[in-house]
Amino acid sequence: MGGPETLGEVQDFLQRLFLDRDLMTLPIQKKFYSSLL
Repeated sequence: MGGPETLGEVQDFLQRLFLDRDLMTLPIQKKFYSSLL
């Protein structure tokens, strides 16, 4: 798994990392996904 190459890519990288259900499950994910429905 690679990391961001520039400072501008950090936000997108962290967002994808923490919302990836295969890597981890956090309570915030449920709130985020329920707000999309």
